[in-house]
Amino acid sequence: MGVFPSVVASLSFVILICNIAGNLLVILVICKNKKQSGANAFLLSSLACSDLGLAIGIFLYTIFISYKITNGNFADFILHALISVYLLVVLAVERYYAILKPFLHLTRIVKSLMTKVVFAVWTFAVVLSCPGFFFETQLSKYKGKKLTSMNETTEVPTWFKPLSIVYSYIILLFGLILPATIMIFCYSSVIHHVWFNTDASKLTNTALLLSRRKLTKFSS
Repeated sequence: MGVFPSVVASLSFVILICNIAGNLLVILVICKNKKQSGANAFLLSSLACSDLGLAIGIFLYTIFISYKITNGNFADFILHALISVYLLVVLAVERYYAILKPFLHLTRIVKSLMTKVVFAVWTFAVVLSCPGFFFETQLSKYKGKKLTSMNETTEVPTWFKPLSIVYSYIILLFGLILPATIMIFCYSSVIHHVWFNTDASKLTNTALLLSRRKLTKFSS
């Protein structure tokens, strides 16, 4: 057992424990607090559950790579990462409507709608990560041939590399660029509305303005 894998394993284990403890506390607080039973609380608990899966996936992937047990399951990591990212996007949109369009938020953004949205998030993430499982399976198959057979063709097909590159760009677009753009737009709109809107600056109710600023910090 080398020193580097042991250090990586120790750090990964500490991070895993902190992540599990933090997310379990979030879920526990939401379950204990009856006031936190709306759409936002449901999204936060869903995000906490998703982060638990992501943390466990990262931990196992790091351990497998550091000890060279296997190549790890990178596609499974992509799946949980996409779910967490999309739930963060949904939270940003929910906060956008809660602050900028409160009446629409009260009437439309309900827990039943959020349940459908979370289901759609999981479905889209699974569909988007399915090619990753395919590419990973194919790559491990060709590596296995190279190790077990000297007579069979071990070259990766010509279509494999360009398709994997295209898939990488798709993941970059739908897993980072578009979600980041939506979240930046939502939170920047909220901050601009609360802090720099001329109507908000003319409010005579100081308590209301203060609460809205606290809500902005919470949503960010």
